[in-house]
Amino acid sequence: MDCIDLATDKNTCCGCGACSNICPKKAITMQEDEKGFIYPKIDESKCIKCGLCLKTCAYKNRETKTKVINAYAAVCTDNDMLLKSASGGVFATIALNIIRQGGVVFGCSMEKDLEGRLEPQHIKITKIEELVKLQGSKYVQSNTKNIYLQVKEELQNNKKVLFSGTPCQVAALKSFIGNNKIDNLYTIDIICHGIPSSRMFKDYVKYVEDKKHIKITNFTFREKSKGKGYFSKIEYIKKGKNKSIIRPAINVSYFQMFLKSINIRENCYACPYANSSRVGDITLGDYWGIDKEHPDDLKKNDIKSSKGVSCIMVNNEKGQNLINDYATSLVKIDSKLEKVQKHNGQLKSPCDYTLKHEQLINLYKVDNYSKIEKWYKKQEGMNYYIKSIWYRIPYWLRKRIKK
Repeated sequence: MDCIDLATDKNTCCGCGACSNICPKKAITMQEDEKGFIYPKIDESKCIKCGLCLKTCAYKNRETKTKVINAYAAVCTDNDMLLKSASGGVFATIALNIIRQGGVVFGCSMEKDLEGRLEPQHIKITKIEELVKLQGSKYVQSNTKNIYLQVKEELQNNKKVLFSGTPCQVAALKSFIGNNKIDNLYTIDIICHGIPSSRMFKDYVKYVEDKKHIKITNFTFREKSKGKGYFSKIEYIKKGKNKSIIRPAINVSYFQMFLKSINIRENCYACPYANSSRVGDITLGDYWGIDKEHPDDLKKNDIKSSKGVSCIMVNNEKGQNLINDYATSLVKIDSKLEKVQKHNGQLKSPCDYTLKHEQLINLYKVDNYSKIEKWYKKQEGMNYYIKSIWYRIPYWLRKRIKK
């Protein structure tokens, strides 16, 4: 076999890391390119040309996907768990019950890298008190490290396993595991908007730290105390005291650029998973537009949409069993895929490519984040200040004004 080509065409690589996990000689490492995105790099001196990496690449081989068979709106009945979750708390509810029955849960946590910088990483948890680490959205590409190997090991030990990730990560796991010992594996894919690089997120955090003379200890993308929407919470240390600040996405350049699909990977603009054919046993996301689609059901069940509501798409029989057996502390409302799709564009097609992506990435290749911040504010113009004022208004009042 000639030299193996894994990622010459960056539109055909999602950076999932399955190829690195499957390599029997550890010849593949995930390395950043000049834009900060990770791609596999092969050490030719170790490579034996077995081709396992190419066979395992679900992104290139495009695993057969399934159609949605049922859809729900859902909210966790545990208020504390609900507030710590990005939307309706469905993942946390299922994960809690998996752990209670001796199972293992894998998901994305805001951890620290070897240099002590915040970095989303996929981790394994086995204790209920660890569950909070996996709650909430992290709008950054997670470091999967050797996570697929860990999942395989737990399955070989006959453990019940729940894995949550982006659709490309779920597809990667299923391709890596194959058809052996998968009866105990349950998968959840999320409605994914695209993934920015970990390096850009770290650079944003450092920019804020340097500007404010603080040390950021945690970053929450979806803080709910200000109501439904996109608010981030930064926890930090200043002069030896622990403090925090909550800011709307418009005031967080990295966050807002993500929401506008400016700072995501190239392949995300042509994502094969951004449609209603799914790879996970169930799909979870925010049920945006729930007030329009199910107003009577919300009132009947005394559900306040301001606290967040999840949409659940059940994609196969195993997914239905997962909901029936483990989603025991939920209020569920029967819904339809078409209703969910109206307000979740990534269930129809990938994000639209924008020239601002190219402008941003070209600037990022040669300048530091302070230049990105200036560029971002220039792009937003007066909108930056108008929305900053708007989001200072309480959610209940904003909702009334919109009417």
